[in-house]
Amino acid sequence: MTAAAKVPLPPSLDVALLGHYEGLDDAQVRGFLAGHPRVAALLVAAIPEVERVFGPQARVALATEAERSGAITLYATILDDPSLNTEEQVARLRRFDASWWLAQDRSAGPVAFTVGDA
Repeated sequence: MTAAAKVPLPPSLDVALLGHYEGLDDAQVRGFLAGHPRVAALLVAAIPEVERVFGPQARVALATEAERSGAITLYATILDDPSLNTEEQVARLRRFDASWWLAQDRSAGPVAFTVGDA
């Protein structure tokens, strides 16, 4: 059993996230999601919005990072079409932000959506 498997998530969230997010086998990511259940629910809610802006093939890589203050932030990097240039990828991220992400409740926990090459 891996360290990641020891950090349980509610089965419904685990199943919903598995088809769209990478990095769920990372113990720190699972620990973060277990400690911030509203972030996990927010990630599930983001799936149709990510697909609407980035396409149905879109995947999102999850990783945690310790900030200088010691706080842990979850980064959700949308893996975009590598044939697009950086400006096009950023424009898509801004469209995602404006159409959905900026209207979401930030009190769920420290999470940031970014964009990168698939």
